[in-house]
Amino acid sequence: ATSKKGAPHQAAMYNAGRLFLEVPEPDPSSALAYIRACANLDKEHPTHATPSMMITCSKAYEQLSSQLMENGHELPLEELLECFSYADINDFPLPNSKEDVIYKGAMEQLEKYMEVVRAHAGEEEVSEAVRAKAAKHIKSAMEALVKFQAGSIDKMSELQMFLIAYVVQQIAQISQALTEGYSDEL
Repeated sequence: ATSKKGAPHQAAMYNAGRLFLEVPEPDPSSALAYIRACANLDKEHPTHATPSMMITCSKAYEQLSSQLMENGHELPLEELLECFSYADINDFPLPNSKEDVIYKGAMEQLEKYMEVVRAHAGEEEVSEAVRAKAAKHIKSAMEALVKFQAGSIDKMSELQMFLIAYVVQQIAQISQALTEGYSDEL
């Protein structure tokens, strides 16, 4: 959200974040992104940030984070994963950091898992080889997320801790279902 001159507009960022929550199909990850950008505007564009909007945006970010921790279990797994990138006001994990590489590796494995699922969606019978391939990717994703979680526990925000714990729990259930042969995913 920028002004006509191309400068960031803090109130517009805040309003965009709120609007993403008020549409018929809310988009919490986009809301987090805009409200976090609004709350952090003073770091990159201090001349465009006002103290009163910084306070408003920071409070809104905290409230949205709390709401997501209370109601996150109602969101699809993919939305929770999208929220993670914006779930820390201080931008953890930093791009290209060790933690970022581990997290992105987990996301790559989840994407490979989803490719297998999409490729075989609607099939009545799925071979053991396909199930094994899907299980391999989901297990690798889970292992990477657990490694990320263990190595980052003191760096993550409360919202990130909630998201990772819930995502790992959901992935563990999918992995178990694949291993035992009763997953709806395939």
